[in-house]
Amino acid sequence: MKLKPLAFEFPNSSFRFTNGIAALGDLLYFSGVLDDADEEDSLHIIYDELASDQWEFMKLEHWVTVALVRFVGPKPFMCVMTQEGNVILRRVGEGAGDENYMEKIPGAGLNWEDSVGYGYMTQLRQIGKHLYACGTSGQVYKHTGLYKWAHMDKGILGKPGDEVFWIPNDINGPHESAIYLAGSISTTGLPPFLAFWNGKVWRKVAVPEVAGYFTRIFAESESRIWLCGDNGTLLLGNADDGFKSLSSVEDNQLFTSITMFNGMVYLGSNLGPFVYDPNQPDDGIRPLKTTLNPPLKDVHSVDAKDGVLWMIGSKDLARFDGTDWQRIEIPVKPKIWYTP
Repeated sequence: MKLKPLAFEFPNSSFRFTNGIAALGDLLYFSGVLDDADEEDSLHIIYDELASDQWEFMKLEHWVTVALVRFVGPKPFMCVMTQEGNVILRRVGEGAGDENYMEKIPGAGLNWEDSVGYGYMTQLRQIGKHLYACGTSGQVYKHTGLYKWAHMDKGILGKPGDEVFWIPNDINGPHESAIYLAGSISTTGLPPFLAFWNGKVWRKVAVPEVAGYFTRIFAESESRIWLCGDNGTLLLGNADDGFKSLSSVEDNQLFTSITMFNGMVYLGSNLGPFVYDPNQPDDGIRPLKTTLNPPLKDVHSVDAKDGVLWMIGSKDLARFDGTDWQRIEIPVKPKIWYTP
């Protein structure tokens, strides 16, 4: 299914970001919602720092966006996934034209006509040469080609209607024979759950008892996997050697995002941005101090690409090049690129 654009001004269209990633150092993808619209009406947003028209907005009605990724293959695509398992692949870059597609992960979601009942999807990532998607009840799917999604969750997939099920919040890894799936068992968030794919089978991985539920995974290398999450959770390790907690009893933030920049670990949270120096572990996890005034608050997403660190909040966007901080002006009344 190809998508047709129609530009128009949406009335009273102030908005807030709900998620964001750095596709490149000067190219960002966001999801968002209009302040005066239904929460299920998603905005998909592109910010191109080098373009003459820097902002572009797309609106999809009755779709809740849960994941964004830049798929790098023979052709680059901006990928957007909804909680029902709908995936938009939109060509980006010079000469992209109108090569845009909408796919549906078969059986995923809860309210689609082909939904099996496993539950909502939660995350989409490129690992190696392929896209991987995960969702409630231990769903994991591999994208093997246009309109082709295959289960790869044998041994961890629950059954529709199970009273005890687990919720993966993230899937990530250094390559396709070392993939981690992290989240929690049940909607209560406890206990946390971590699984590892070695290219053949899934197995459960033990984590420290102090860990809260996991929200994000950052793969620094095959031996250094970072996990962050609830109650100040920050772990470092791998499936073979185990994981160590780097948090203290004073840490009680909900870490919602994690990245590395210039050797430092940066975390987004409900209490603002935080930083951890692996070379100075005794300093612990510290609030991030910047030169911005007012300071950054409610930073739910952090990401780094091509020598630039990005901080994204509901109504805030800032960049750091290693020397200077800059707050980016966000349009109040955007032009919408609409898909009817």
